[in-house]
Amino acid sequence: MPRFRFHQFRHRLLLLIARQPSAEQPAESQLSPPPTALPPAVGHSGGLLIAVREDLFEFISSSQGDFFASMVIRNKLSRLQWEVLNVYGPVHYDRKAAFLAEIIDYVLQAQGPLLMGGDFNLIRFGDEKSKGALHKTAMVQFNAAIDMMQVRELHWVGCRFTWTNKQENPTFEVLDRAFMNGSWETLFPLAITDTLVRVGSDHNPLRS
Repeated sequence: MPRFRFHQFRHRLLLLIARQPSAEQPAESQLSPPPTALPPAVGHSGGLLIAVREDLFEFISSSQGDFFASMVIRNKLSRLQWEVLNVYGPVHYDRKAAFLAEIIDYVLQAQGPLLMGGDFNLIRFGDEKSKGALHKTAMVQFNAAIDMMQVRELHWVGCRFTWTNKQENPTFEVLDRAFMNGSWETLFPLAITDTLVRVGSDHNPLRS
């Protein structure tokens, strides 16, 4: 399992999709629960980590699947409790149906407010890809899954795309996003997502 060091952990909550490091890095003790409780990276990607500030949140429980890691947390000040679901969709199209089936099943069984975010490796609409062929069947399946889960995508501001292949003549796509169920939207009706500056990675970080 990759390990992480956060020198300035200013955000309340982090959802990370890790790549296998070339050398092990020491981990900070302020993360809850330990990163090893969550799915490891496979190959070059897919390791998931949810990190919370222990001075702000109480850890309640966690679970995981083939394509997700989740954590139920409680705000120590407001006592509000909700679930955070970090997902990583497979790149290969022959595994996307299994990915969507797993998150549909999990979200429909979730109790209480839920925020779901991550790299879905899927686009919803044609204008979410700058060029190249569109896999329209996958787009239809993704939007159908969103309808089945009864979640709504957080309105987002900032960069038009969240991923690039970093080639000389690059392709850009919207692969990263966040969704909320009705209970979470009731708690945070004004929540939005904005894209941060991409540094080194082929993805732009999202902040909600």
